[in-house]
Amino acid sequence: MPGVAAVVVLSVGVGIGVNTAVFSWIQAIVLKPIPGVERSGSFYTLEPKSDIGTYPGMSWAEYRDLKPQIQSIDELVAFRMAPLNVGDTGRTERTYALLVSGNYFEGLNLRPAAGRFIRPDEAATAGASPIVVLSYDYWQTRFAGSDAAIGQTLQINDNRLTIVGVTPEYFQGAILGLQFDLWVPATLAPGLIPGSTELDSRSQRGYSAIGRLRSDATEAQASAELLAAMRELAAAFPESNGRISGELRPFWKAARGPQMMFVAALALLQGVMLLVLLAVCGNTANLVLARASTRYREVGVRLSLGAGPGHVIRLMLAENVLLGLLGAVLGLLVAWWGTEALRADACVWRVPRALPDQS
Repeated sequence: MPGVAAVVVLSVGVGIGVNTAVFSWIQAIVLKPIPGVERSGSFYTLEPKSDIGTYPGMSWAEYRDLKPQIQSIDELVAFRMAPLNVGDTGRTERTYALLVSGNYFEGLNLRPAAGRFIRPDEAATAGASPIVVLSYDYWQTRFAGSDAAIGQTLQINDNRLTIVGVTPEYFQGAILGLQFDLWVPATLAPGLIPGSTELDSRSQRGYSAIGRLRSDATEAQASAELLAAMRELAAAFPESNGRISGELRPFWKAARGPQMMFVAALALLQGVMLLVLLAVCGNTANLVLARASTRYREVGVRLSLGAGPGHVIRLMLAENVLLGLLGAVLGLLVAWWGTEALRADACVWRVPRALPDQS
């Protein structure tokens, strides 16, 4: 009955393959939430938390205060998203950038594809270093991947910034699911964003701060240091920090951003896929049983010719094991194809980069 066999193999293969692909998807978000960064699943995020349970984000001033106090975190880095206009007046395009601390690339342990990265001293003083780092894709599409791009300038929000480096090919930024074109020192914010006082104002929040635990530190130690530091800030700045505490969370569980939304959606999807796999297994078992029930004449002939019950049972097991192995092979192929498709740039979980506005 080749038709029944084909249905069994196809059902088992698709059920195994789809479930494996979805599980690999979840694993990638939990264990490798930052593409291009090694061991990115080991990062933690420091989240200021209000007394009503909301997470308003960190201010730049808070980051500067917390960085030397949280000794259990190795290279605490800060960043926030900012839309910027690139190009001369009358011909600009909208791009998305990250305003970052000076140790951002060092903290993520990245190596430039070309040029160099922002140095800590270049993000220590407001407006001191008008520089920018390009994404690999932006470098390829706007400068054809030429090393001559290093040292050129870009007109960004009416400021001339010098290109100093290019990020690695697969690195897209430290916000799950979002792609960024540019990285600039956070200390350039007042010049790039008219009216911005975020470098000094503790009430202007929106930064994220992440880092890895030191090899000799524990999560409990880091949490205790964060809470102690936030209590000191609350006492020193009651107007902005009086009702703010802190919480240490794994990066993939970050309270702000798309992480939790992705994880919750994928967990629900995995549950649905497991139910589909259970239904596939049930239907496959019914098909196999129905097929076996129609073979009573064949079994009778075999027994009459001298075959024993054990021989018949081994024959049935061999046939079903073969179908299972064929289904597993097909499942591996489907899982490989599905996993690669989900990891591609066009996969559905990744929020697409906005199309540039031409004016």
